[in-house]
Order: sequence, then structure tokens, then C-alpha cells
Amino acid sequence: MTLTTPLNPALAFGSRALPRPRASKPRSRTPQRTLTSADAAALALPATVTWMPNVERARPKTAAANSDLLNRELYDVALFRQPHRYPRQKNIQGLYFFTGARKHVWHESQLEAQVMRWLDMSEDVIALSAQPVRIDFADGTSHTPDILTLHSDHRQVLRDVKPSKYIPKFQEQFAKTRAFCEHVGFHYEVHHELPRQVDVNLSWIAGFKHHGYRPPTGRRSPNGRRAASAASSPRRRSAARSRRPRPRPRRSVPPHLERPLQPRPHRPHL
Repeated sequence: MTLTTPLNPALAFGSRALPRPRASKPRSRTPQRTLTSADAAALALPATVTWMPNVERARPKTAAANSDLLNRELYDVALFRQPHRYPRQKNIQGLYFFTGARKHVWHESQLEAQVMRWLDMSEDVIALSAQPVRIDFADGTSHTPDILTLHSDHRQVLRDVKPSKYIPKFQEQFAKTRAFCEHVGFHYEVHHELPRQVDVNLSWIAGFKHHGYRPPTGRRSPNGRRAASAASSPRRRSAARSRRPRPRPRRSVPPHLERPLQPRPHRPHL
């Protein structure tokens, strides 16, 4: 019994052999070591912070990491790290209108825009900035957080946004940033993807977050008083009702049919 080897279809027609696909090397996602608070503080501190003021022709400013940074208004600074654009880029950049701050905020990816939608709907944020500062740690490394928010209770929260699959890879960076925030007085949070249904609901609600869709708090009467004060007593209620314009009665017949049509005079043909 003889076995026949199947021919390569590319060689059967006298052409060259098809190139073999190169095996792509898997990216190493080795999780970083988990640092204790003392080890993270030893690697992070003393640190320096660099930011770009939100004025024209401004130069970067640098300061030491201490509690004085809380008074620098770092939640209202320009982008420190300018995002790059290149062909076949996967992350989608753009601007998101943040209702609490009443301004457009730059987002480097759709994940950051998703987190901004969640902050806009669930947190009482009154000011924020994206890519606000660069932190230079004591061990020679640096890090640029994604978002810095100012809340109505005067809390300043530094936030990092990472996909959930990359969070184990940046544990050491998160620990050093948390030690920096505890030393300065910032709060620190790490965000990842939201559940699918939550993201869909927030995307739908975000279309109606403009101030024009806010329901009115109270109507004003023509003389400047609110309708609620007019309805406080029966006398005022009746007086307010008498000042209202009476609606016109509906006509059962259109206006052009109320008057009978006059017959046109007969004109004989000449």
C-alpha cells in the first residue's frame, strides 16, 4: 500500500511556495511585585512634580512633593503629555463635555471617556484636568496620571485608568503613586472597564446631560413673582387665576368656511 503526499496547491501550478506566517511573540504580562506601604514610600519619596500652567506661552513649573501642591490648583492646568497620533491607531482620542466643570476635557482613549461619563453622573465633580502632572519618583522612574478631579467637598482625587488585563502589570507603579498621594494629601483611585449594561445606560443618558434638558425649578408669573407664592393662599390663587390669559375657544369650522362663498359673476365668452 502506497501513501501519496498531498501536493501544495501553490506548487501544483508552478508558482512559488507560500510564505510561512511568522509566529508572533506573546507580550510579557508578568505582574510586578507587590510592595508594602513602607517599601513604596522608600521608592517614591522624595518626589518632584512638573505641570504646565493653563495660560498662553507658559513654561513648565516644578515643585517638591508636599502639602503645598493642594493650593496649586492642579485641577485647572493644561495637558502635560501631548498625545500622539499615528496610522492604525487603536485607541480613539477626543473631547468629552463634562457637565460639572462645564468644559471639554481631553481623553486619550474610549476607556477614559467611559470613566469620565461615570464621574459626570455619579460623582459631584466641579473641576478636573486630564494628564495633569508628571511625577518623578526617587528611584528615577516617572509617571503621568490620567485624571485629577476636584469635588464639592474640596477633595482632590488623582486617578489612573487602565484596562483590567494590564492592572497586574502596574502594581508597583500604583503603589508608588499611592504613597505619593498619601504624602501630599491627594486621594487615589484606579479605574478599569465598567459593566456592559452600565456603560450602555451612561452613554444613553449622556445625550441628555445638557442644561437645556434640566426641568424648571419654578415658573415665574408676568409680574415677577413665582407661581408657588401665588398658590400659597386662596385669595392669591384666585387673583393669579384671574390674571391668566383665557384660552380662545376652539372653532369647529375652519375660518375660511365660516362665511358662505359668494358665487362668481357669469362672464359670457365673446
